[in-house]
Amino acid sequence: MLPSLLLVAALLVPGESARALNDRGLALLSKGEFDEAISALKRAVEASGDDPVVVRNLSEARNRRGIDHLEHDRLRKAIVDFDASIRLCPELPHPWVHLAYTYLRYRDLVRAQAVLDGAKDWHADEPRLLDVQGALSYRQDDLPRAIRAFERRLKLAPDAAAKESLVRARREHEVSGEFVDRSSRDFTVRFLGTRENLRVVDDYLEILQEARDEICRDLGREPRGRTIVLIYSPTEFQRVTGAHDWVGGQYDGRIRLPIEDLARQRRLVPPLARHEFTHRLLDDLAPTAPSWLHEGLAEWYGRRGEACHDEIRAVARKIRIPRLREVPASFGAVPDPGTVRVLYALSRSFVAFLREEYGVAPLKELIEQFGAGRDADAAVRRAYGRGLDDVEAIWYRSVIVR
Repeated sequence: MLPSLLLVAALLVPGESARALNDRGLALLSKGEFDEAISALKRAVEASGDDPVVVRNLSEARNRRGIDHLEHDRLRKAIVDFDASIRLCPELPHPWVHLAYTYLRYRDLVRAQAVLDGAKDWHADEPRLLDVQGALSYRQDDLPRAIRAFERRLKLAPDAAAKESLVRARREHEVSGEFVDRSSRDFTVRFLGTRENLRVVDDYLEILQEARDEICRDLGREPRGRTIVLIYSPTEFQRVTGAHDWVGGQYDGRIRLPIEDLARQRRLVPPLARHEFTHRLLDDLAPTAPSWLHEGLAEWYGRRGEACHDEIRAVARKIRIPRLREVPASFGAVPDPGTVRVLYALSRSFVAFLREEYGVAPLKELIEQFGAGRDADAAVRRAYGRGLDDVEAIWYRSVIVR
């Protein structure tokens, strides 16, 4: 998604001062000193009388700083830079790609689509914009449009990730082709419409609604829009998601649950519903929140805070516990079930400690801070008055050492 960029070579610029400022800006940019580079290039643009080459260099610099913000989850700052880069040089395709992608990550789907629509006048056949269009349409539950976008993208240029996305969208479209919908106030459930499933689906909608009401009431926030839930057989779940065997549910814009028999497995659903809806809510409120917060809070609601510290204490007696900074961005990418259990135990214990030691109000503030685009250190400091490492050390002394 974030290709390496080639700097535009500095050509002759009218006036020595403009040339010097331009060269200095490019030198600073090559060292990753983005703020200073942009400052020098802005002055070079003014001194050169808006020379197109210098303007293009400034556009590239804003784009490069935007990428740095994006890679560090500073999404709001990234949006400002990508937008500025486009205004300077709309003929460059990559700022359009990055801005649309950033809005998609920020879960602002309306603005993401607006960027894609605006880019068509300049870059109708840019493959990476079709990647974003496919991902956006998939997120919006418009599988036919997603399939068309990925198909067109692959006609323009081969790409392994796009091919995988196309296969997944086609597979899901095929599997869900025989599904039926049932809706409540806030949910739409899609499932195979057998007589037995139709008989119990209202119970499932009630369970989901209760989970939503409980969690939203506790955190004082609600997600935007309806929540779509797809119920598969375990075989279909594996086929559509490609998830590891240990995965008991998934949220990727839609809640996906593997349930063999809706009537007989009803008792398994409440904790699953609470767990996956927590991901749904956090994904809407704070899309860049770290996985330890996502999974820790989802586990806390799923298990309702029961025995939150027992497992990690047992682990600590045998092996070194990972630091929170070492926790991977996605548990779903970890193939080893034993490693995953440790990560879940760590996340569950740490989030439970935050609730027990400080209450729910700072936790709400933590979510707000991640929603505002803060990194982990800044978000934790604003919510708890100290950095992540310090709060983690307090947790370790209080829960593990005791």
